[in-house]
Formats: sequence, structure tokens, C-alpha cells
Amino acid sequence: MFILRVARDNKNIIWTTLLFMNSFMGVPIKIRILGCSGTIKKCEIKARKLLTKWVHKILKVDLPR
Repeated sequence: MFILRVARDNKNIIWTTLLFMNSFMGVPIKIRILGCSGTIKKCEIKARKLLTKWVHKILKVDLPR
């Protein structure tokens, strides 16, 4: 997961470019855009919530009962 900071004027260009990327330095990748925000702080808060949710989901599935 990463946060990319771009000027508002370039948002649509970057968004489209990221959607069409399928490899980086020869390594297959899948980019999923999770959101767009006006501030870095709001992006960090959203990223933290998503990572917490994913970790809890993984731990719930992997824990033996």
C-alpha cells in the first residue's frame, strides 16, 4: 500500500495511468485505488483503517479454533 501525492489538476491523468499499469520493473502487479482525499492526513487515516481491517480479517481466518 502506498500514498501518492499529486496536484489536483493531474489527478485524472495519474488515476488513469495507475489503472492501466500491470507490471513494475518486470514484476506483475495489480493496482487497486482505494480512495482519493484532499489531505495526506485523511489518506493516512483511511489507510490505517483499511490495514487494521485486513489484519483482523487475516488473523480471524488463520487462527485455529
